[in-house]
Amino acid sequence: GQYSSLSACETECVNVSINNIGLRNLKVYPNPSANIFNIEFISESNQNFKLRVFNLVGEEIISKYLVQFSGEYATQINLENNSKGIYFLEIQTTRSIIKKKLILQ
Repeated sequence: GQYSSLSACETECVNVSINNIGLRNLKVYPNPSANIFNIEFISESNQNFKLRVFNLVGEEIISKYLVQFSGEYATQINLENNSKGIYFLEIQTTRSIIKKKLILQ
């Protein structure tokens, strides 16, 4: 389809895929950030989650695990000790993998 902006397209596309895997209201903010990224979502069913952050060369720099989690989740990812640039957030669920770009300024 056609969208009025890139963010409108990303929002619509993300919501479609996330709803199919039992996740609602995924928010990653602020993005870009000077050091801390907030991550929030709601899991509609008990699922295992892996939250990982990778640098541009694919090295895992942060990982968090949730076992049989259901409900509202909120966490912060602190990248203040890392170089400015682009990072990738990966949220792996029992059903799928969601990837988001993080911009550290």
